[in-house]
Amino acid sequence: MLTYRDVDSAVHRVASGLNRLGVRHNDIVACIGPNSHEYIFAVLGAMCNGAPVATVNPSYTACELAQMKLLYAIVTYTHTPTHTPV
Repeated sequence: MLTYRDVDSAVHRVASGLNRLGVRHNDIVACIGPNSHEYIFAVLGAMCNGAPVATVNPSYTACELAQMKLLYAIVTYTHTPTHTPV
């Protein structure tokens, strides 16, 4: 179970990481990933930096994603499931 402190800590870790990658206020960040708490951390972390978020459907094709790269700074993350979905 996650506490508010856990969420706050994770969101600020993501925000700090995005900041180190050069994501700044008003940079548009596209987030792609499965429905998970890590995905929420990524979205909220970008928003903490003042970066608007464009959510991306994970079923997009490589061609569709390539077209999006022209419009957004796409930040990807590797998701390692910590539990088996029900």
